Amino acid sequence: MIWLAGLSLVCAGVPALLFLVNLRLYRPLPIAGRSGRSTSVLIPARDEEERIEQAVRAALNSGAAEVIVLDDGSRDRTGDLVRKIARDYARLRLLRGEPLPPGWCGKNFACAQLAGAAQQPVLIFVDADVELAPGSAPRLAAFLEQSGAALASGVPREVTVSFSEQLLIPLIHFLLLGFLPLRRMRRTVHPAYGAGCGQLFVADAAAYRVAGGHKAIRDRIHEGLALPKKFREHGYATDLFDATDVATCRMYQRNGEVWRGLAKNTHEGLGAPGVILPMTLFLLCGQVLPFFLLVGDTVGRARLAAGLACGLALLPRLAGALRFRQSWLSVVLHPVAIVALLGIQWFGCVRFLRGRPARWKGRSYPARPAPGACVVRAAEVCAPETARLMRELWDDLSGRYPETGAPELPPNEIEGERSGFLLAWMNGAAVGCGAYRPFSEEEPEVVEIKRMYVEPRFRRRGVSRALLAALEQHARESGHTSARLETGVRQPEAIRLYETSGFHRIEPYGRYRDDPLSVCFEKSL
Repeated sequence: MIWLAGLSLVCAGVPALLFLVNLRLYRPLPIAGRSGRSTSVLIPARDEEERIEQAVRAALNSGAAEVIVLDDGSRDRTGDLVRKIARDYARLRLLRGEPLPPGWCGKNFACAQLAGAAQQPVLIFVDADVELAPGSAPRLAAFLEQSGAALASGVPREVTVSFSEQLLIPLIHFLLLGFLPLRRMRRTVHPAYGAGCGQLFVADAAAYRVAGGHKAIRDRIHEGLALPKKFREHGYATDLFDATDVATCRMYQRNGEVWRGLAKNTHEGLGAPGVILPMTLFLLCGQVLPFFLLVGDTVGRARLAAGLACGLALLPRLAGALRFRQSWLSVVLHPVAIVALLGIQWFGCVRFLRGRPARWKGRSYPARPAPGACVVRAAEVCAPETARLMRELWDDLSGRYPETGAPELPPNEIEGERSGFLLAWMNGAAVGCGAYRPFSEEEPEVVEIKRMYVEPRFRRRGVSRALLAALEQHARESGHTSARLETGVRQPEAIRLYETSGFHRIEPYGRYRDDPLSVCFEKSL
């Protein structure tokens, strides 16, 4: 038992020591910062009517030369609220976001448009739930100059209300300062040391454009990691600062939002397939195991080591609560918080490995490919892979329905405007396909999903779900609001897929109306 207690002591001591060292290096902004360069505050906003007014007014009081808000297809009153404020402030501009192109993360596309419209040499990107303190814009520009970095980021003071917020949000500082050596980060531009908080970035506009900005990370969801790494790949230094006194943020409003929000980008950070297992073992050994050992039947030196490990595990949490004005609930329930965090990371990792998309604010983001993972891409109907899969589909249907034979599969059935054909790839081989087309001229808002097929040896590996999710996303981006499809009674795996993907049964339509072997489905997009 002594070796287990010793292991927990080491695993708790390393991040505790690094956290305390980093606390001295994680410095606040200059109190009376002055810079010769003016700033643009850029706010991407989508469905933020509850918080956008406070964020905009705070940005206007921050000392920025201009404030630009981009309404990213909001389905609420976000744009109207900003437009009302803009009547009284010439420094405030409201942009209407362009339709999201395929392959882009919504926030990255919004930020790229904002940066293109900005006219100042320093860009300050803030989320729509972040409120800047009065006079903070010149202080941010001054820190950028003093640090010599081209990009800097800080974690705002996080306002937490619900149980999940108080339990999990304070772990942001623990993970950032407990596992990233800031001194080493400032001595190198190696991309491995790139890190930040997507809620608040300040960037040199010229360096931003050279590095490619958000366009260079268009498909990444975790821009807090991706953007600093991209700057470093181009030889620019990045830095971190304590933003507790210059910005406040309430990331999520409800318990469910906390889970979905933290899970959406796990596969690009702590929940990455190559990272999650060793980090799980390390965190469990250092942050959870000591408490079990202490309340167990350990005695002597083992009990002493377990007690010291518990103290070291709690030390950075206590220091963080005092320095960053965090909830004490997360300190008291620290082992519970770590287990909950790991649960979210594993959820996101498994979802990624199964090829299932992350969903956030009405948008679906396909998983980035990993070795052996499924990748779905648009394809030509006349491609050789398409012809092969269509023949296999025809053979499959002919075997299931010998009395009627397989239906004809003419290519022109899935060609034309607002139509598309997708292929699913694994390890460089096309293993599945699917198509969509407008249902009829009378119902242009409805799309029909056709030609869903996955090779038998690649079934039960998430390929069909990845295909279906991608088809829905493409159809949605083409302006369709609902989807219909037909399958057969002898395809139970297809019926199960659609029923578990949000489709509901409807009466057979069109040429399937009098076919007893047909089963039809519909889903709102």
